[in-house]
Parts: sequence; structure tokens; C-alpha cells
Amino acid sequence: MASLKQIAANRHNATRSTGPRTACGKSRARANALRHGLLSKALADTEHGAKTEELARRIAREHGKPEDAIEAKIVAEADMEILKIRALRAKLLDAIPIDDNADSRDEVLPNAARATDQLVRRSTEQSNLTLSYLDEIQQLLALDRYEQRAISRRRHALRQLREPTALR
Repeated sequence: MASLKQIAANRHNATRSTGPRTACGKSRARANALRHGLLSKALADTEHGAKTEELARRIAREHGKPEDAIEAKIVAEADMEILKIRALRAKLLDAIPIDDNADSRDEVLPNAARATDQLVRRSTEQSNLTLSYLDEIQQLLALDRYEQRAISRRRHALRQLREPTALR
């Protein structure tokens, strides 16, 4: 259990970390959820909307609920979101550069110059490749967080959908 001194320190620290205070900072923070477009309801396309509605009706029927059950709609939206995230992940993984060691300029350079040139090029390519991999990893981690949220939302809605109506 926290001591009174720790509680006071926590409260004091909490007063200093309340988020952005300037108009510029607040507007930038508002746009954070739209960076990938995965959490944005405003940007949902109509094709996915129709598929989501049909899926929600099917899920509700399978569980013996009315076709406009809110839980079924949440499950369907989460499923569509998971599919979208997995498609983005596959696209991102396909775009990761591959380290090709095939050098086309090697035939025209003398041996000493070729060795020096290869070392410099490999060093530059390695650092570029490393930076590229780090960027891809950060994006993959962000997609994982979105996917985990969607899976959790789907699991919770399914649990509510399976509950008998009399217990609510």
C-alpha cells in the first residue's frame, strides 16, 4: 500500500502532466487517432459498412438475438477492423527492403578500389537498411496495438452476446 508521502507525490506529479495545453498541441493530439485511419469512424468506407452490417445481422441470427443487436455490430466492426489491420501488416511486411549483395559495378573497378567501394557501400546500405527496419518495426508494433484493442473489443462483445437476456 502506498504511503501518504507517495500519494502526495503522485498527486503533485499528476498536476504537472495533464496533456497538451496550447491550441497547437491540442490540435496535434486530436489527430493522433487518425494517423493510420484505423480508429476513425468518420473515414469508414461504404463498402466495408455494408459488409459490416451484413456480418452483424448474421452474427446476431447465429446467437438468436434481434438483427439490430449492438453487441453483434461491435463484433462485426471489430472483425472488419482486424481484417483491415492484418491486410496492412501483410502490405507492410511485403514492402520491407531485402538486403541484396549483388553488385553490378564490381566488374569495372580494380581489385583495391572494388574492396574499398564495397566496404563503403555495405556500411551505407547497412545503416539505411537498419533505419528502414526500425521504422517498419515501429509501424508493426502500432498495428499490433490496434489489433489487440480490436480483439479485446470483439471478445468482450461476444461474451455479452452469449449471455442469456434474463441475466442483464
